[in-house]
Amino acid sequence: MVEDEVAESPLGAGAIGGNTLPIDPWVPARELGFASPPRNPLDAVGSRDHALTLGFCCARIGQHLARFCADVIELSSDSLVRLGGAVACGSSMMPHKRNPDLFELVRAQSALRQGELVALMTTFHGLGTGYHRDFQQDKQLIFASVDGTVDCLKMITLGLSHLELLGDRCREALERGDSIATDLTEHLVAEGTSFRVAYRQIGALVASQRAHGKRLVELTGEDLDAAGLPRSLLEHLDVSASARKRAARYSRSG
Repeated sequence: MVEDEVAESPLGAGAIGGNTLPIDPWVPARELGFASPPRNPLDAVGSRDHALTLGFCCARIGQHLARFCADVIELSSDSLVRLGGAVACGSSMMPHKRNPDLFELVRAQSALRQGELVALMTTFHGLGTGYHRDFQQDKQLIFASVDGTVDCLKMITLGLSHLELLGDRCREALERGDSIATDLTEHLVAEGTSFRVAYRQIGALVASQRAHGKRLVELTGEDLDAAGLPRSLLEHLDVSASARKRAARYSRSG
C-alpha cells in the first residue's frame, strides 16, 4: 500500500543509527500524524520508495493524458471536433488550419515524466543501505515531475473547455464507416443465427452495398430480400441510436 510507505516517521533515526538518549520517538510520530516511529534507522534515512511511487504515479498520469491527447489530435485531424482559438494556434503556412498545440504539448510531457522516473530509479540503483548524498538528486526530479503533472492537468482542464464535439460530422463518420455492421450481426445472433454465419452474412452485405456506392444506412427491404436476410434489420440502421445504446449499457451503476 502507498500509505504504508510514508506511515513511519523518520524522526529518531538520527543520521543512520538512531541514538541512545532518553527521547521518546513516539511523541513526534503521534504529533505529526505518523503511524509509528522508525523501526529501522537505516531504512528510515535510506529508503526512497515513496519518491519512486510518486514518480510512477506522475508517469502513469502522464501516459493516460498522452493517450487522451492523441485521441483529440486524431479527432481534430478528422474534423470531428473543433478547437477554440484559446488552445489551438494557426499554421505557419496554411491560413485555414488550426493546430492542436495544447494537446500536442501535453502529449510530449509524458516523455518527461517517464524520463524523470527512470532517472530516479537509476540514481538509487546499486546504492548500499543508509543515506547517501546521491539522494539529494531526487528533489530536482520529483519537484519537476509533480509540477509538470499538475500543470498538464490544468492544461487539459483548459483544453476541454475549448473543445466542441461536432455531432453531425461524427454521425457522418459512423455512417460512412458502416459502424452498425456489428449491430446487424448481433441482431441476427439474437434471432438464432450463429455468430460465425451472421458475421459472414453482414460482411457480404457491406461488400454488396459498397460495390453499389452505398452504405448500410441506405439499405432497403429489397436489398435485404436479395441477400436472404430479414427485414427486421431495417430497425437497426440508426447510427445515433446504436451509439446511445452501447454507451448506456456501460454507464449503468450497480
